[in-house]
Amino acid sequence: MTRAALLVPALAAAFFVAGGAVAQDHPPGPPPDGGFGAAAGQASDPVVTGLALEALASQTDSISARDAAARATSWALGRLPDGVWPGSGYAAARATIALATGLQAAGSPQPRAVAFAAGLLGPDGSVVVDGRASLELTQAAALLLGDTSLATV
Repeated sequence: MTRAALLVPALAAAFFVAGGAVAQDHPPGPPPDGGFGAAAGQASDPVVTGLALEALASQTDSISARDAAARATSWALGRLPDGVWPGSGYAAARATIALATGLQAAGSPQPRAVAFAAGLLGPDGSVVVDGRASLELTQAAALLLGDTSLATV
């Protein structure tokens, strides 16, 4: 699933938490573990949680959005003890970059994740994982390395 495709459920979740209305099958309130899943009833996902943090970070006047961002930040930090998502390859790089971008948008600097992302850059500036350049990860890393997010560009 692309970053853009995951943005829709993340924004919908953030909209719901901030007081908007979404589909009726969405469970009331934020997910119980603090993270966000790709759909109602699904386990929390690092990419979706990172995107939700980006969206929630811009909702500074909403108490429920701030609370949800605090819970999501706690969930994310608990899974990035050394600043990098466990594992290797594309999935770990994608999770690290997405969560770190969301955490930075929420005000939690992620210097180890930034160093990790910078270490993935190939000679042409693209992110290279498993020997292949990835446009999706290059775009996501540009946000992380530029200390910005989808909510602010």
